[in-house]
Amino acid sequence: MDDSEYGTSRSIDEIDLRIINALQWSPRSTWDALAGPLGLDAATVARHWRRLERER
Repeated sequence: MDDSEYGTSRSIDEIDLRIINALQWSPRSTWDALAGPLGLDAATVARHWRRLERER
C-alpha cells in the first residue's frame, strides 16, 4: 500500500519532522518563533504545516 491510495503523493520529509518536533516542545509557538531555531523562513514553516494538516 502506498501513499497514493490515501490521496497523498508525498511523505513526511526532514523539515516536516523538525517542525513537528519543535511543536511538541513548544506547541503554542508562532511560525516566527520557530523559524529562527529551525533555520527556516516563517512562511516555509507555515506552508509545511498547512500541507501536513491538509494531507494528514
